[in-house]
Amino acid sequence: MQIPDAAQWSTSFNVDRATQAWLDTVAGAQRLQSNAYFEGGYWLLLIWVLSLPLSIYQGYFREHHYGLANQSFLPWFAEQGISLALLLVFGSVFIALLYAVVRRTGERWWAWGAGLVTLFVLLSIVIAPVFVLPLFNDYRPLPPGETRDSILSLARANGIPAGNVYVFDASKQTTRISANVAGALGTTRIALNDNLLNHTSLPEIRAVMAHEMGHFVLHHIWRSVIYLGVLTVFALLLLHWTFVWLLQRWGARLGIKDRADVAGLPLAFASVAMRLSSYRKLTPGALEELLMYDHPSGRTRVHMAMQWLKENPPAASAVTAVPAPAPPP
Repeated sequence: MQIPDAAQWSTSFNVDRATQAWLDTVAGAQRLQSNAYFEGGYWLLLIWVLSLPLSIYQGYFREHHYGLANQSFLPWFAEQGISLALLLVFGSVFIALLYAVVRRTGERWWAWGAGLVTLFVLLSIVIAPVFVLPLFNDYRPLPPGETRDSILSLARANGIPAGNVYVFDASKQTTRISANVAGALGTTRIALNDNLLNHTSLPEIRAVMAHEMGHFVLHHIWRSVIYLGVLTVFALLLLHWTFVWLLQRWGARLGIKDRADVAGLPLAFASVAMRLSSYRKLTPGALEELLMYDHPSGRTRVHMAMQWLKENPPAASAVTAVPAPAPPP
């Protein structure tokens, strides 16, 4: 490791100069790339904030007005926070991978991009019952009995690969009744909410479950994946054809070089800006670091390290006091 001169211990060691020397080792295009990647996440957060008033009205006040919601505001808002976290994590990964595809596949990026979208949709279907839905509700096996046996009998009769039935506590959120057959490729799960279980009769439960199983038997999940994939092909192909015109008209003004330049994403989708190298902005403002960082920024980490170095100098280089020369006789 090459230690910058200003960051090496000396009798004139200065914490701030040493910190800046380390930060200067990441400069130019590399710094711009890491900043763009990290700041791109702000677009996802801003989109969520802008849509929040409508989400609050639609998901909370309107549901309560019509007697369809049971949840108080703070638990409801906490679940919106979970949704935001999922959006930031999976959205950031998706955008990064999409631009990797754009850079590597050239003129055929639209076809590969559509494949990536389809793959992400399929992945979400597979992981949702096991990893996502339990973040919002408690899923427990339905106790043995007539209801469970009847639902499993329907499943066996229709070739649904599920050996258990789950009930989830939707009553903490809503008065609605619901059920679903979710998952694919080994994660298929039959579930009904506790409102359906506790407030309807067995024939009604069977009717609802038969409807949900019908979606599975008729391959509606796979049809949706295919339809979305085809639609994405046409959407990205249209973007491919029009982006050249957009680039010629506004590219120079906005500093966008080509379709692989991530700065073009707000132009095309008004969405996110991501980079694929370092993922942390090194030198945020104080408020930016407070609001946007869950760990200390690079500058803060380096500054703490340099402060520690100042207070704990290397033993071999420790400065010893030199006695003042004796006064002349």
